[in-house]
Amino acid sequence: MLTTGWKTSEFWMSIAAMVMGALQSSGLLDGGAGTWYGKIVGLVVMMLSAMGYTIPRLNAKKAAINAETVRAVQEAQSIQSTLKV
Repeated sequence: MLTTGWKTSEFWMSIAAMVMGALQSSGLLDGGAGTWYGKIVGLVVMMLSAMGYTIPRLNAKKAAINAETVRAVQEAQSIQSTLKV
């Protein structure tokens, strides 16, 4: 069974990284004297953390769907072979 997305530790770690990236890009972490490269670093951190959560989560969902499909096909084949006998 696949855990609900917001209940996973990966989700909360990604949220923490995105918040830190947002604070960095807003200039709040350096007292409002944010440099342009600090803002870019903050935006990159936010983007990478979102991708770091989304891509593995998508792969986990695909694997769960594939497993369910295989299980359903095997069950259908079992029923079909039972009916032929």
